[in-house]
Formats: sequence, C-alpha cells, structure tokens
Amino acid sequence: MSRRKLPAMSTGERAALVAGLRALAEHERRATLDKYVMVANAYDAGMTVLEIATLFDVSGNTAHRWKDAGTLERERRAANPDA
Repeated sequence: MSRRKLPAMSTGERAALVAGLRALAEHERRATLDKYVMVANAYDAGMTVLEIATLFDVSGNTAHRWKDAGTLERERRAANPDA
C-alpha cells in the first residue's frame, strides 16, 4: 500500500496545529480530573458507586477508580491551590 499524499503545510501552520492539539489535550486532561473530583464529591454526598457507575454507563470498578482518583486530585488541589 502506498503512503497517502500529505497536504503541503508551512512551518507556521504546522506549529499552530500542534499548539491547538496540545491545548485540546490539556483541556481534556483537566476535564477528566474535574470529573474525578465531582465523582468523589458525589460519593461523599451519599451517592453509591453503583449509582455513579449507572449514571456514566461504566462498571462499578471504573466508578470506584474514578472516586479514588478524585479524592487524590482533590487533596492535591488543596495542597497546591495555584496549580
């Protein structure tokens, strides 16, 4: 199979594309951590892991991992509020 033809891109266009992808990756990472913190908060507020799992259509194991990750992230944010 031959290699696909790549569009001609200037160095500036490529740099802008890479910068946009990096920004999107950071946004996605932050949104994931925010989700974990919200799951931990929901658990602390009385929701069960199975209720949370059902809400996100994931396994109870996954919801439990998210809760644990959220607890750690919440502690990390409390220890370093500028980050």
